[in-house]
Amino acid sequence: MPDRSENSTKSPRIAFYGNFGAGNLGNEATLQAIIERIVRRWPDGRLLCFCTDPEDVRARHHVATLPAQAVDRSAAETSGAPARRGGIDRFKQLRC
Repeated sequence: MPDRSENSTKSPRIAFYGNFGAGNLGNEATLQAIIERIVRRWPDGRLLCFCTDPEDVRARHHVATLPAQAVDRSAAETSGAPARRGGIDRFKQLRC
């Protein structure tokens, strides 16, 4: 990762994706290490985790989260399944 300029006023936005919040000790340890390293290097960084259980990850690690789900909208529409909200709508409502 490139070093950030001291003159930069924007906080870096950093997103990561994984099977976090699912109860796997190895994955949870990896997530904790990722967060610690990012915070150490970029204390003002804005973190976003795409993960299996966003509520669990948000509660344990205090980072913004979104569910890591792939949705084929055309298949959902043909099956009569209710439409899901788009990723951008969910992103706008993030809470840490």
